[in-house]
Amino acid sequence: MDRAISNLITILGLQRDIYTNLYELSKKKREAIEKQDVNELDKIVKDEQPLLFMLTENERERKNVMAELSKKMDIPADDITLQAVVDICPAAFLGALKRVRTELTNIIKEQVSINELNRRLLESRLEYISFMLDSNRGDFNNAYNDSGTDARVRTRGPSVIDFGV
Repeated sequence: MDRAISNLITILGLQRDIYTNLYELSKKKREAIEKQDVNELDKIVKDEQPLLFMLTENERERKNVMAELSKKMDIPADDITLQAVVDICPAAFLGALKRVRTELTNIIKEQVSINELNRRLLESRLEYISFMLDSNRGDFNNAYNDSGTDARVRTRGPSVIDFGV
């Protein structure tokens, strides 16, 4: 069991490192979005691809180790958790396992947060571009009609940027 726990710590450490690199790229992505630098954004997306592939491979290895541990612990593979491993972890590995778990959890939370920010920035940019295209076409309608009531009627068709409208 010691070998499996040691492998798990190594795998989680690699995942932490990959997520840290992805987080740094996501910060650069945010800057590129804010600057509207499409070329830089494209480069960053390409730089992310090998990391995402590595993460997928690493996750496959983590699942294999967790399956091995589940057999040794007599827990169904679908039910085993990292906390269950921590609970039975030998003292020699406990500090390292808890540390890598905390670090991995923290970087994933940061990644989720910056992904949400980037998503909102992109949506905002797309809305602005759509608005500008509509305004420049000259057929943008005010939300109110001549009598001051809510018109909510659009005379234009969907623009190129309107997704699903």
